[in-house]
Amino acid sequence: MNSIQLETSQPMHLNQIDRPTVRRFVEEYLHAAQEAGARGENIHQWSLDQQDKVTQYASTLSESDATLFWTLYGEEMMASANTINDKTATLNAQSTQIHLQAAQDASNVATWISIISFFAFVIFMISLFKNS
Repeated sequence: MNSIQLETSQPMHLNQIDRPTVRRFVEEYLHAAQEAGARGENIHQWSLDQQDKVTQYASTLSESDATLFWTLYGEEMMASANTINDKTATLNAQSTQIHLQAAQDASNVATWISIISFFAFVIFMISLFKNS
C-alpha cells in the first residue's frame, strides 16, 4: 500500500480494498489525527477535512468496491475506537485505584490519630482524678 497522505492535498489511493489495507489506512488516519492534535489543531475540523478526502476517494470506486470499503472502514474505525475506549477505561481504573488508596491511607491516619487522642484524653482524665 502506498503511504496515505492525509496531510497533503494529494488524493488518497489504496492499492487494494481488503481488511489489512483498510486497517493500515485507519491506523495511519488515527496516527495523523494524534499528530494534528499534538500540533494544536482543532481535531474536529481536521477530522471533517480528512473525512471529506475519504468520501472523495470512495466516490471514485465502483459500487461494490465502495460498499466493501465503507463496510471495512466502519468496522476498523469501530475496532480502533473500542481499543481506545478500553485503554481509557484501564487508565481510569488505575487512577481511581490510586485515589481510593490515598483516601484509605488518609482514613487510616485519621483513625490512628483519633485513637491516640482518645487514649491521651483518657490518661489525662485518669491523672486528673488521681490528683484530686
